Amino acid sequence: MTILEYIEALNRQFKTGLSTEHSYRPLLQGLLAELLPGVEVTNEPQRIDCGAPDFILTRKGVPVGYIEAKDIGKPLDGRQFREQFERYRTSLRNLIITDYLEFRLFRDGEHVSTLSLAEIRDGKVVARAGNIDGFAELIREFGNYEGQTIRSASKLSKMMAAKARLLASIIDGVPQSAWEFYIGGYQPAQKWLKDRKGRTLTYDAVKHYQRIIIALTETERIMGEIDAVLFIL
Repeated sequence: MTILEYIEALNRQFKTGLSTEHSYRPLLQGLLAELLPGVEVTNEPQRIDCGAPDFILTRKGVPVGYIEAKDIGKPLDGRQFREQFERYRTSLRNLIITDYLEFRLFRDGEHVSTLSLAEIRDGKVVARAGNIDGFAELIREFGNYEGQTIRSASKLSKMMAAKARLLASIIDGVPQSAWEFYIGGYQPAQKWLKDRKGRTLTYDAVKHYQRIIIALTETERIMGEIDAVLFIL
């Protein structure tokens, strides 16, 4: 599939008015396979610590990069994607975020370049002809990436600080009532963290902790309602 064929196929799919972000994935997968010989492009790969990016690119079984795709017309700067994109940027060293028309390349959490391959005009997907060569170059740069050892203490500290901020933002804001809630003589919200002291918490582990806090908060609320009913009786 050539780049122009990709855009034409996007347009046909888009004009049906029935498509979702999943509908366009085979088209992007085919285009990447054409532009990056020797690189395996997998749609819906297994989940990793930071989440489940839509595509993983591998070379001889070694991850090369990741792509997260949103539906055409969805704002990539929208609030609904902010937490997910931040999580991916701080966890994945070679990442593209796209809506199938615009492609944003990130390396080690930093924005490298953005290129719009096409745009919506009068209800159609229309190529930006002047950007076709630049798009091909961006994809080649993305696919030819080879992870380098981080030798800069400054870059390493920035990456680690970004991940720490991400995890802190998830844990932060635990209600005092949930923090102090007792079950069977111990406080689950505090014990869970103490049991993992000195260990690296993955994103999934932190999300699990979030669910614990939600359960504790809801349990306290229900107990309060029961107590109120018993008091009336």
